[in-house]
Amino acid sequence: MARRDFPFRRTQRGSALLILALLLVGIIAGSLLMQSAGASRPLSRDDISQIALRQAKEALIGFAATYRDTHPDQVFGYLPCPDSDNDGIADSCGTTDTPLLGRLPWKTLGIAPLRDGNGECLWYAVSGSSKDAPKTASMNWDTSGQFIVRDVDQTLLAGASDDARAVAVILAPDAAMPGQARTPVSAPQASACGGNNSAGDYLEGATFPATPLPPGSGAAPVTITVARAARRSHESNNDRGLALGNAEIFTRIKARADFRQDIASMLNELAACLNKLPPAALPAASPDNKGMDAVLALCPGSSPLKAALLANWRDNLLYARPAQATSVNGITGCRGVLFFGGERRRGQLRETLAQRRDASNYLDDEHLAQWQAGGPFVAASDYDPAAPANDLVRCVTGLPVAATQFSFASDLERFASSGEMAGTRLDGATASVSLVGAASGRGSCLWLATPIPLAGKTLRGYYDFRFRFADTSALATTPDNNDGRGNGFALQLLPADSGLPGCGQSAHMGALRPSDGWLSSLLIETDVRPQRADDDPMENHTAIMINGLTEHAKFGTLSLVCNGSSSGCRHRPANIFEESPTPLTHRQRLEIHTGCDATCGNCQPARHSPPNDYARISVWVDCTACADTSVDLPRTPTPPTLSRCQRLDSRLNTVIAGFTTGFLVGQNTAQGVTLANFILRSE
Repeated sequence: MARRDFPFRRTQRGSALLILALLLVGIIAGSLLMQSAGASRPLSRDDISQIALRQAKEALIGFAATYRDTHPDQVFGYLPCPDSDNDGIADSCGTTDTPLLGRLPWKTLGIAPLRDGNGECLWYAVSGSSKDAPKTASMNWDTSGQFIVRDVDQTLLAGASDDARAVAVILAPDAAMPGQARTPVSAPQASACGGNNSAGDYLEGATFPATPLPPGSGAAPVTITVARAARRSHESNNDRGLALGNAEIFTRIKARADFRQDIASMLNELAACLNKLPPAALPAASPDNKGMDAVLALCPGSSPLKAALLANWRDNLLYARPAQATSVNGITGCRGVLFFGGERRRGQLRETLAQRRDASNYLDDEHLAQWQAGGPFVAASDYDPAAPANDLVRCVTGLPVAATQFSFASDLERFASSGEMAGTRLDGATASVSLVGAASGRGSCLWLATPIPLAGKTLRGYYDFRFRFADTSALATTPDNNDGRGNGFALQLLPADSGLPGCGQSAHMGALRPSDGWLSSLLIETDVRPQRADDDPMENHTAIMINGLTEHAKFGTLSLVCNGSSSGCRHRPANIFEESPTPLTHRQRLEIHTGCDATCGNCQPARHSPPNDYARISVWVDCTACADTSVDLPRTPTPPTLSRCQRLDSRLNTVIAGFTTGFLVGQNTAQGVTLANFILRSE
């Protein structure tokens, strides 16, 4: 079979999570040693085998729970292929959906070779539904394994029901049984484990059918037989085994913050995609696949990761288009609704195709009744790792008449670099933009030179951002530090008659100022370098500024409260946005409501005229479930991070938008930022 020799499969180091898992197993092993010492007896061969099996299981869970950390644009949860040639490295895994048996790929797992009580290295069987190559069509927390595990007395050890079948089984072969020949192979295939590659010379109860069929096909699963737990010797089978279930893997995955973000971003992108369509053009719910076929055809995912999420979690997604506009969590005018069915509840079956197309196997009774009645809908908005069975819901309104919307996903070709062209990178494949240090005192910037109505409208925007480098040194919070990596970036709104502007000075994050000839503008700055001239605090901060000015003394001090009571927010820890060792992805949401009174306590955009010509400007930093720009965020449960009430200069009645940056140059570690999922909507 073809050999796969990817660099990541030859690494000798595991992830931090894997190291912690192995330390935990080491503690367990130490506990067993202490118990053995207390009982005045050495570890038995069986004790040694059990410790090795547990270590292998933790390593496999660590591999699956950190899979995307080493395999970008993939979902979490995949297991490695077995080692078929005894060199410790995972090899080719046969055909799609078929299980495979081989030696434990200890090098791929980043661990030492694990041996049983007889000194033999461990073996490993992986389900076709969980192996990482070739991947099954859909793998998630409902994925069933393909293994039943029994002992020689037919006592069931794993696989009592379809959804409880093991996705992997680790096997300790122990001593050779009559008829087994473990003659070592000659170089170059000899390895640290020694012996040969014939499973029949090591295992007695792990015989695979020639053509096992995938789960859900009605085919019988593979049964693996191991020795009796109470007796290991004088039997026809002395293999010891330990099963690994999918639920054990997803217990780790569900606790990850980026798993929560995955679910939210998947739902938000689908809602945002549908909300670009006029209400009459919203797809009808398809008769099967819980209404999702037409939606997935229209919204296939804006990046490889988003496409992978949709492919693997599509069975949990539901879409309905009620006969009449309804409400979702109090939001009215919803002409469509998206649901994400939470983790399987008691009595729900998701094994066969017919079961996966049945909404009752994904929604709880309350939400199923709402689904059948066409609303109103009330459900959780965000995934909660403490309650993974909760169903999640999103409102789809469609694009209202006279609404204007632009995004990287749909309109990237409309955005143009300006100023230092070399400092801007547009990536159509991921619908993202990277802004890096320019080659002069000017910043790099990107403009959408298409007029966007503001006065008499509500403007909503969203984007993800991630800085290129960490900056955690003491100098990072030292004012005027010339060794810093950059000044940050800003989203700037300029008068629509600006044409295609250039870029401002790098020292002011590339923002265009009165000294550049621009007297009116709105600016959302994300600042990561303190400067005395701008009255910056030592912390990284965000702020709502006007007229391109970045001097905070002109607009009041910044707050540490970050609850919308100030136009600027100082973040803790001081280096947030530039975390170590790798900066995290952060999210920002913008809402501008026009037609407000002088206190912005009452805003009616349609009545924008003096004296109600103020705008309430709100920004949320690191919000969740906030990418849907078709509706306002509810301010009571999710108060903005910063807000400002500002009289809107008439020159800003219609605007153009752009991102500007000012990063230091001439250094190998000059900062940069990648912006993704940008969407701006005026209605």
